[in-house]
Amino acid sequence: MVTYEIEVYNQGNVAASNIQIADYIPCGLQFNPALLNNGGWSLAAPGRLSRNIPGVLNPGSSTTVLLDLVAVECYTNPATAWTNYSEITLATDETTGNQGNDIDSDPDTNNGNDSGGVPDFNGNISGTDNTINNENGDEDDHDPHQIQVFDLALQKVLTTGGPYNYGQLLTFTVEVFNQGNVTAENIVISDYLPDGYSFVNNNGWTSVGPGLLQKHSSGTIGTECISAIDFRTYVDNGNDRSILGQLCRSEFVGG
Repeated sequence: MVTYEIEVYNQGNVAASNIQIADYIPCGLQFNPALLNNGGWSLAAPGRLSRNIPGVLNPGSSTTVLLDLVAVECYTNPATAWTNYSEITLATDETTGNQGNDIDSDPDTNNGNDSGGVPDFNGNISGTDNTINNENGDEDDHDPHQIQVFDLALQKVLTTGGPYNYGQLLTFTVEVFNQGNVTAENIVISDYLPDGYSFVNNNGWTSVGPGLLQKHSSGTIGTECISAIDFRTYVDNGNDRSILGQLCRSEFVGG
């Protein structure tokens, strides 16, 4: 679960009331109204939450609301996944009773029409995140936050075509997928070798214990990248011929 702190500032010289804010839910985040800080939030449209801030916000003051979202998998563009935006959508000018006409921004419910709003991420400072004075062309009623997500997946395929014979050399391809938005490094893969297979060190794979093989990758796998690793085993002449249909298993043990 991710808790967001959304702060609204009154930078003018008139009081504001009936302030409404929107939060735009991206791929990789989900809203659950039962979570602790989600009272007052409601789903106003697909992918957009709305909340009213009660009371009056005086000049020079600020107020904060919280929002809980649940991080989930996202298999679209990791450059934009898990990036949450919040925006002021409207407020009342207490001196006139009408909707306020903000001097330096245009409150609305359109997440794509605000300049700036690029999140700081992985040490890269955009200059338009967490700004409230329109720095670097940022529109100050709209702000993002992107969370770091580490998500690796593994797929293993027997690439040697059948039928198979005892003593035959088999080649497996193990692919590691980076499905998160941060680079992975120092990845260790384990493969569990059952009875019916024999193994000699190859392609960087080594035996580290009875029936246990490992491959250490000292490089990195960036987002949206795949690393394919082959290894070879022999089919032994065992007592149980059904072993010919049994494949090894692989999993991550570190990264």
